[in-house]
Amino acid sequence: MEATKRNKVANTPILNLLAKNVRYYRGKLQMSQERLAELADLHPTYISNIEQGHRNLSLQNVANIADALGVTVPELLTPLPD
Repeated sequence: MEATKRNKVANTPILNLLAKNVRYYRGKLQMSQERLAELADLHPTYISNIEQGHRNLSLQNVANIADALGVTVPELLTPLPD
């Protein structure tokens, strides 16, 4: 199996929600993907893939991102008001 196919995850409702919330909170802080990646100890491309809903994250990575954004894990997984 090709590496790109193996590493890509189909968008699912929970991944799309996480993607939307990471983009929202990052934007609220006017933080670049590169800075978020640095604070969360992740690669900028990985952050980009998360924000596109293409990565199935470990719980530890979700916690690292939440910490870097100054929010809780439940906040990253709760739908934002429209």
